[in-house]
Amino acid sequence: MTKGACDAFGMADERPVALIVLPGALGALEGADWGARLGGGGRRVLIVPYGGGDRLDALVARVAALADAEGAGRFDLLGQSYGGWIAQCVARAHPKRVRRLVLSHSFALEPRHAWRFRLGRRMLKLLPRAPAAALLTKRAARALAPVAAKDAALHARLLAALAARVREPDFWDGLAAQQRCLQQSLEPPFSALPPAAAALPVLIVEGGNDPLLGARDRAALRARFPQAQLLRFASAGHVSSLAEPEAFAAAVGAFLAAPDPGAAAPRA
Repeated sequence: MTKGACDAFGMADERPVALIVLPGALGALEGADWGARLGGGGRRVLIVPYGGGDRLDALVARVAALADAEGAGRFDLLGQSYGGWIAQCVARAHPKRVRRLVLSHSFALEPRHAWRFRLGRRMLKLLPRAPAAALLTKRAARALAPVAAKDAALHARLLAALAARVREPDFWDGLAAQQRCLQQSLEPPFSALPPAAAALPVLIVEGGNDPLLGARDRAALRARFPQAQLLRFASAGHVSSLAEPEAFAAAVGAFLAAPDPGAAAPRA
C-alpha cells in the first residue's frame, strides 16, 4: 500500500491512527464493545476508564498518556455524551495531537453553567442512595428506550447491569467525580484555554428524539462547530451507537477514514 493510500485510510507509517473513546457517564454500561464496533481495518480502539478520584487535569493527561503508550503522536477522539465534552477539553489542551473528533450525543457548555455541577456534586452527597438510584435508573431507562425496539435482550442486560452497579459505592463516587470534572472545565485555569481549532474535522452525531438533550442543546453544539459534519438519527434517542450500531459504525468509520484536508492525492 502506498503512503498516499495509507493517509487516505487514516494511517501513517503503515499504522492506523489510534481511536480513543471517552464513554458516557455510565461507562461500560453504555456498551463495552466499542473496539469490536469501530476497530475495523486494524485500527486500535482505546477506551478511557473513569474513576472516583478523577479531576479534569488528570483525566486529560490520562488520554494523552494512553496515546503515548501506543506510540501515537496524533490520535482520533470519540466522545459519547459526557465523554464528548471531555473530548472537547482534550482537543483544547492538545490541539496539535487530535486529528479528528467525533461528538456523539454530546453538548457544549459555558462558564455560566458551572453552578449546575457544584450543585450536582452536593446533591450526590446529600441525597439518600435509594431515591438517587431510582432517579438515575429512570433517566437511564429513558436514554436506553430505543434499544428495546432493536434488541430486547441487550436492553434487558443493560438495565440489569445498571441495577447491580448502582448498589456499588464506587459508582456514586464516579458520578460525583464527573460533576467535579465538568465544573473544573468551566473554571480557571482550564476555561482560559482557547477553543478547539476551527479547522479540526468534527462529526456530530445526534438523535432527533433525544430525551436527554433537547433541540436547544443540540443547536448549541452545532454552533460551537459550524464546520462539522452532521449525522442525525431520527429515532435513536440518546444512544445511536446501540440503537443503530451498523449505521453508526459505518458513518464513524467513513469519517475517520476520509483523507485529511489538504492531504495529497494518492499516487497510482
